[in-house]
Amino acid sequence: LMEGKKFEQEFEAEVQKEEEAPMEYMTREEFDSQFKQSEKIDLEGEKVEVASIVPEKPVSDEWVVIVGGWATGKTAYGDEMYELARAGRKVLFLNPDHGLVPDEDDAEYLKERSVAKTIAMKAAALQTVLEEKGIVDADIVGHSQGAQVALAMGARHPELVRRLVLDNPAGMMGKDTRNKLSARAVTQAGEEGMRTPAL
Repeated sequence: LMEGKKFEQEFEAEVQKEEEAPMEYMTREEFDSQFKQSEKIDLEGEKVEVASIVPEKPVSDEWVVIVGGWATGKTAYGDEMYELARAGRKVLFLNPDHGLVPDEDDAEYLKERSVAKTIAMKAAALQTVLEEKGIVDADIVGHSQGAQVALAMGARHPELVRRLVLDNPAGMMGKDTRNKLSARAVTQAGEEGMRTPAL
């Protein structure tokens, strides 16, 4: 919970800085030019479409990685991606259709925690794309089913995650609240001796 509060304070400070001195790091035209282009990464036969947006002078080395919801393409997140790039952040979007078979240790870890096979496979694809692109300590935003994918990958590979944002996470309703879910995740990771990303 302390990490969550710290993240909230840092986020509010960043927003205040932007409001005080708004600076545009990327024009809409520059964004549209990059947004039209996508890269297809071959993951053992599955082609994963990845869209990368990089301002000429990014404000940070860390990437914002957006993992889309079920059957949702990059156009659904275009406005959000533009706002991030305009503020100087490097942005990557992906939404693996099928995923990869996770390695044996990851598969066992996720199976013990009742993570669905589809989510585990998509988490393996996300991990592989991040590693191939050399992305570590990313701010990962997972939307809908993408939140499950991001959470599964982040739980197993926290070195790839700096911050994790779950946007309308599928299947995480009912008695859970964001605070209860976050507290359980941090507690469990601590008990397992894992580094925990800021939530």
